[in-house]
Amino acid sequence: MHYLFLDETYRNVVDRRTIVVAFWAVEQGRLNDRVRRLNELRQPGKAPILKRIDSTLESLDALALVARARLDKSLFRTGVIDSTNDIRAMARPDTIWSISVIFGVGYLIKQLSLRRQHVGTVDVYFDPRRLRADHATALEKSLRENLVSEARCFSGQLGSDLLRRLHVRRITPVEKPQKDAVPNKFQVGTWFSHKLCTKSDELFHTGGRARIRIEDMTDVITRTVQQWEGKSFYE
Repeated sequence: MHYLFLDETYRNVVDRRTIVVAFWAVEQGRLNDRVRRLNELRQPGKAPILKRIDSTLESLDALALVARARLDKSLFRTGVIDSTNDIRAMARPDTIWSISVIFGVGYLIKQLSLRRQHVGTVDVYFDPRRLRADHATALEKSLRENLVSEARCFSGQLGSDLLRRLHVRRITPVEKPQKDAVPNKFQVGTWFSHKLCTKSDELFHTGGRARIRIEDMTDVITRTVQQWEGKSFYE
């Protein structure tokens, strides 16, 4: 069983807005045995934080992904409401966030299988985001059904059974810890994703790390979102 944590940040530059989403996945037992090691990252250290993150991922045999999409503000604009057959209304930033999450979770599961890891039950934890009820339901359905189906198909095409038992179980928002409270492993896990987000520029500049994949999802997110603008995915 794997825990998968994610968080996101946004940046504005002139006519563009960038969404950065960081994901990392770890086998449950390894994290439970080394929660203290993860908590140590929250304390000041002599080594740069990325070097310490690398070391922590190595000790947990974990894998991370930092993905970004640099979108025109004309596409990524507030006040626009999108809809689908099963979502009556969703704000454009929520549309983009959801697509980015589905893309990132799928990509990271794919990378785990390419590293010859069996991936069965997956619990997803993320920083809370206010979504309409029908939007949240549709997102969970996409992760539990569409994504799982595509991942199993991908694995089968490679002649592998590593994702045969893939199952997304919990999809849970994680509240930040109260002041002076000791964070639990889920709060530390989402904090870890946040720290990866803050180091995205350095990671993209250096090409990532052995256990931190980087992916520019600008094209796929743009092509997907522009369909709400009346354009084909292939334009």
